[in-house]
Amino acid sequence: MNLRNILNNILVFVLLVACMFFSSKRHQERKALDACIDEISSNCHGLFNYAVALEEENSKLNVLYKECMNK
Repeated sequence: MNLRNILNNILVFVLLVACMFFSSKRHQERKALDACIDEISSNCHGLFNYAVALEEENSKLNVLYKECMNK
């Protein structure tokens, strides 16, 4: 095997790895986009529930904070 063949094989390998990386990244972006579309299609039901849960937890933490500050 000469140097040219070795360099060609390395180039092919690097290109294959790059294609696999970008394909995987595109797949992840597509999944995120699909999840966003699903959330919007459901009138942001999940996002609304999450915001409500955060507000409830924040309220509990505020009560605990005020109790600690009054001691």
